[in-house]
Amino acid sequence: MTDFEKWNLYFQKKWCTADMVCQVVELGRLSPEQYETITGDPYLKPEDNIKTKK
Repeated sequence: MTDFEKWNLYFQKKWCTADMVCQVVELGRLSPEQYETITGDPYLKPEDNIKTKK
């Protein structure tokens, strides 16, 4: 099972959140395009994402 297949399954089963998938992209295990395919949302780097700003 590839990282994409694994994280796609986890997201579909609600075993992880979009923020967790974003962290996987930041680690280089998924591409921004794969993030968009998994979550259905455009990929935003954490520093650009208003939800993660404090």
